[in-house]
Amino acid sequence: MSFLAAGKTDSAARHRVKQTDRIVGDAAEIQRRRGRKQKTDRRDAELLLKLLLENRFPHIWVPSPENRDLRQLLWHRHRLVQMRTRIMNQLQAVAMNEGYRWKKKLFSEKGRALLEKLSLAPWASRRRKELLERLDQLDPKIAELRELTRQVELLPGSPSFVLQPPKPKVTLTPLFVGARSEQLQ
Repeated sequence: MSFLAAGKTDSAARHRVKQTDRIVGDAAEIQRRRGRKQKTDRRDAELLLKLLLENRFPHIWVPSPENRDLRQLLWHRHRLVQMRTRIMNQLQAVAMNEGYRWKKKLFSEKGRALLEKLSLAPWASRRRKELLERLDQLDPKIAELRELTRQVELLPGSPSFVLQPPKPKVTLTPLFVGARSEQLQ
């Protein structure tokens, strides 16, 4: 079975087909190989069959289900880290509004104790309390997800952390721009 990648493919259809049975084709490359601008379903089918039979069908790399699941884990952890960073920045702003510039020291045990002891206006105090509660909730979740990614990485036969398709080997040739032939000799 083959799909053309013309946007997001139907995930239900992707899950019904085994990983080894499907080929995802590059729609732009196939269109370029068509030649004629006139398009019909019959000509498209003939072209696809011809490309498949001649082993010239342009493939697009599709991550395995394990790789997609690993990406979800990493994306979730990334978003939680972003949320934690925003909370830490807001706590830093609360301290700076009171005239304290503790930078990274704010998030040590001593810095946190000093932050909790600051006398603030009622709403600023409530904001500080809620931000610290959220920070306390996020830290263990992030640590758990970090540990899960380490465990997945150590499993034998685990999906690779290379989350992009394999890159083609490229040979670079030196290029001299603006050099005269006498200079190159």
